[in-house]
Amino acid sequence: ITPTTTVVVYGQQVIAAARVWWALLYAGVSDVRILDGGLAAWQRARQPIESTSPEPRPVRFVALTRPKVLATTADVRDRIHSRAVVLADARSEAEFTGRESGYSYLDFAGRIPGAIHIGNADDSAHLYSNSDGTLATTDAGLALWRECGLIPREADAPAGEVIFYCGSGWRSSLAFFHAWRLGWPQIRNYSDGWSGWSTRYAPDASAKGSTPGWRQEPTDNPMSAESEPRA
Repeated sequence: ITPTTTVVVYGQQVIAAARVWWALLYAGVSDVRILDGGLAAWQRARQPIESTSPEPRPVRFVALTRPKVLATTADVRDRIHSRAVVLADARSEAEFTGRESGYSYLDFAGRIPGAIHIGNADDSAHLYSNSDGTLATTDAGLALWRECGLIPREADAPAGEVIFYCGSGWRSSLAFFHAWRLGWPQIRNYSDGWSGWSTRYAPDASAKGSTPGWRQEPTDNPMSAESEPRA
């Protein structure tokens, strides 16, 4: 892969393909795409497949990253109270309301203050992708985002910047991809997500729980009132 290589990504999980798609986009690949429907759609179209792995040929990858598609924790902290920026939470309702963290290895639950819940972008929710592994249409995405208040009822785009986040960047990459397809100019993916926002890990040989050998501590980032460690 070089910056000018056309790259088509697919996987067993749509959110995994979207995560890799976003990483390559950020890295500076000029033409990176997601195969709609994945391998199953390719096979339904009676296209050739193979079972052996080709030998990769090493190349030098020199590209300019696209920092404007990434939101860091510092970026989110700077923008959290800005009326020109919307935080879009692509996790489940249980995660958004702090009833669960969503991950077996993450103790803290809650959300970033001021975020809007835009529906769970996980494959199993069938909001951003369909049960057959195909992508939801842009019309379906717009309807969802109007309904949840991300954009005005009659609008096709937000007035300002949107920062998508989830737990660790997979689901938010898929939501970001839909906004990218729509041509929204001011969108970012907070890749670290809720796990990076809420938690820091300190080495601790006596720590047991969900991360043996590592003690989970809350960061000093503001969190919603629902944010509490799991019992």
